[in-house]
Amino acid sequence: MIRLIATDLDGTLLSTASQLPQQNIDALKRAMNAGVRVTISSGRMIEATLPIARQIGVNAPMSLFNGAMIYDMDADRILAGKTVPREAAVAVLKRLEALGAYTHAFPGRGYYLPERCAWTEYYENKIGVRGTAVGMPLSQWLQSDVYKLLTLGEPEQLDRLIDVLQPDFPQLNFVKSGKTHLEIVLAGVDKADGMRGVSAATGIAPEEMMAFGDEMNDLPMLQYCGVSYAMENAVEGVRSAIKLIAPKNTDSGVARIVNMYLDEGRMGVEQR
Repeated sequence: MIRLIATDLDGTLLSTASQLPQQNIDALKRAMNAGVRVTISSGRMIEATLPIARQIGVNAPMSLFNGAMIYDMDADRILAGKTVPREAAVAVLKRLEALGAYTHAFPGRGYYLPERCAWTEYYENKIGVRGTAVGMPLSQWLQSDVYKLLTLGEPEQLDRLIDVLQPDFPQLNFVKSGKTHLEIVLAGVDKADGMRGVSAATGIAPEEMMAFGDEMNDLPMLQYCGVSYAMENAVEGVRSAIKLIAPKNTDSGVARIVNMYLDEGRMGVEQR
């Protein structure tokens, strides 16, 4: 019996226009009315996740920053967090800057960037939160640990950055969360680790969890949870690794699967 649903946002729960379909809202609310806990597992920051979480009314702690933070929306409290130490962040920022990469830094609340460019506008439009330009290289500006760094660029550039940087920074985890998004978090941090934190906070075992995702950063979560669906629009590496396939995000695939499980009595609180 499924007792918790964990869903990625971009390319999964959200449409291509980064909007939340009403069908998905209704299905997740129906699941919660049946006693299911619902959480979001995203690379996004708190401020970019809360508007969506509030529309749904999520009733479980969320896994944010690609698993680096467990956040309780109702209490507005960080339950657990794993940050990249400032020294490591500055070191990798220097390398990224030398390689001509454009990166944002996420210390917890808000996010920071060296200067505004076309990538800035693209990202701000996607998440609906404005970043702060600091007017200098982030490697010179940064004075704190960060939950993540996010490099934006063309797919081939990001693939090259992973190949070049991952061997030199074993204390960090480099993973793509989209064609143009490279997430950099602490080694050992991923969406599976985030779901372990959700499990600890809720007391729900992984075999009682259902997960949805579409990108390579979702794969650890999909492999961790007992029942997992790759979206039909997922990247090939996810579709080939996960045997269950949900309809596309543009077809409200999450809603279709959740409603099917509810109709079949395979989700919710067991009646005794």
